[in-house]
Amino acid sequence: MAKVTFRPQAWQNDYAIEVDPEGPTTWQVPDKEVKNIKPHSLESDALREHKNAPQWVKDWGGPFECDFELDEPNPTKSADELIREIADCLAEASGDFIEKIANKTLSKRHKYVGDSMFEEV
Repeated sequence: MAKVTFRPQAWQNDYAIEVDPEGPTTWQVPDKEVKNIKPHSLESDALREHKNAPQWVKDWGGPFECDFELDEPNPTKSADELIREIADCLAEASGDFIEKIANKTLSKRHKYVGDSMFEEV
């Protein structure tokens, strides 16, 4: 999901300045709906019309900025990273045998099958 943020503004001395919002200023939009939009751009302003936007945002008559940020990906490790860590630990304890097996399978899909062995899936 992408987090959209709306910043209401008002004109003062020919400058748009940020003003207090009349309600919630953020809402969620599916990633696929923003994949072709550049954050912090004029294109992102159209997100204020999204069905998930608060009604007061849709009704805002003054200047504004509307942009989005994609949620951070889940910081879990890839299978290759996990196998590398396991292989490093086991190689320290069991010599180079496990390291050689892990290196053979790192670029492939694999699973650990026990007794220090990995198997392609």
